[in-house]
This record gives sequence, structure tokens and C-alpha cells, in this order.
Amino acid sequence: MIDAKTLNSEIQQILRLIDRQFGIQADDLASAMRKIGRRLPKSAHRNAQKLIKAQSHAQNPKIALHLDPAPLKAPYDALVAAIEAYDRKDAMKGRALDIASTLVFNLLCALALIALVAYFAKSG
Repeated sequence: MIDAKTLNSEIQQILRLIDRQFGIQADDLASAMRKIGRRLPKSAHRNAQKLIKAQSHAQNPKIALHLDPAPLKAPYDALVAAIEAYDRKDAMKGRALDIASTLVFNLLCALALIALVAYFAKSG
């Protein structure tokens, strides 16, 4: 049997961790995971879905009697590990490098086009 209070407290711990790591404040895990988006891997989203489903089942006393809390330990631990592994500074650094590399590539393409136009204008 899953205790709804215990499951809700574990999900609240995850939400506090999400707030600390990502700066996202949400009332429930589903909206928090939507806001996180691609910053966490698909496996973390699948684990969150398992916890969300278990939370909704735990609200119904008859269904909660048939649910075993042991299978929820692994998704909980994996989700917490994925959230803790996220490095905000590294993600920002990667985003800045992505923008810089795109800018440099576009500048090189523009210079190559200018050189090509100048070459054909001179020879023609």
C-alpha cells in the first residue's frame, strides 16, 4: 500500500530540488517537468511520469491498497540523481558556445560570399 502523505512529501522534496537547481517554482511535478523541458533526459521524464501516475492512484484509497511502494523507489532515486546532476553554469556555457559558433560560421559564410562576388566581378 502506498501512503499518499509519504508520496506527496517525496514529490514536494523533488519540487524543492527543482526550484533550487532550475529556478522553477511549480505546484505539481507535471507542470515542473513541462517547464524543465529538454534540460533533463527522457529517462528522467519517464521516471517523473511514473511518480505522477502513482500520486494520482494514491489519492484513491481502494487503488492505493493494491499499489506497492517498492517499484517507486528506483524512479524516485533516478529522478533525484538526474536533477542533482544538472549543472546550470555548464548549460549556460554550452548555450553561449553554441551562439558564438553559429555567429562565427555565419560570418565565415558571409566573407566567403563577398570574396566570391569580388572574384567574379573582377574577372568578368
